[in-house]
Amino acid sequence: MTQGIRGWCALVILALATTAHAAERTELQVSYRLWLDADGQVRALAPKHELHQALDAALRRSIAGWSFIPGAVDGEPQPTESWLHLRLRATQVEAGRLALDLLSAEVGPGYAKTVPPRYPTSALMQRIEGEVELRVEIDAEGHVLAVQPAREHPRRLRTLVAAATESMRHWRFEPERVAGHGVATTVTVPVCFRVHVEGSRPSNPCQHRNDEPPRAERVAAQLRTPVEGVRIEVGG
Repeated sequence: MTQGIRGWCALVILALATTAHAAERTELQVSYRLWLDADGQVRALAPKHELHQALDAALRRSIAGWSFIPGAVDGEPQPTESWLHLRLRATQVEAGRLALDLLSAEVGPGYAKTVPPRYPTSALMQRIEGEVELRVEIDAEGHVLAVQPAREHPRRLRTLVAAATESMRHWRFEPERVAGHGVATTVTVPVCFRVHVEGSRPSNPCQHRNDEPPRAERVAAQLRTPVEGVRIEVGG
């Protein structure tokens, strides 16, 4: 997943540098560690992976104006540490300038350590591809407590489900923290198995990308400001 995220960020840097005039679009996923005060105001941000300076600056300017609902203890709002996951569509509007359309913004836990699953030999030989979704229970320190399929999968994917489940037991998550205390939760994680044959056109058997954040059933912090559809200018 780390490679996927860095790869998308590299595409944005390339788009900033190109001189082509045709509109070029790509989607990218960016995650920030987020620190909120008890009033829900942003106190600090730290990108999970290094970003192009212009991209980081533009996103920070926009996020600084957003309002959040922090976590609470006994009904009282508390300083909260979380993750802010952004899905963006980058469009080159002219040489050296990008427009970022915000497709979604989610607050919740993040990934600390991911372990790619082993592609089962039998499935690889038969070129069986597909997406597996797992429901993962994590404790207050981000350790995996239990893993099970999040939905019923086709029978042909059973070896992929088993492989994804085994690897997921070795993952580690970054939980939200309220007043310094970690928050246990349950998340859904998509895992895409895809066979690439050299010289052939890449297939796309999955609905979700492998760089998508975990989808939590319960979150401590929430985004108060409606931001979907916001356009952020970069460069120029």
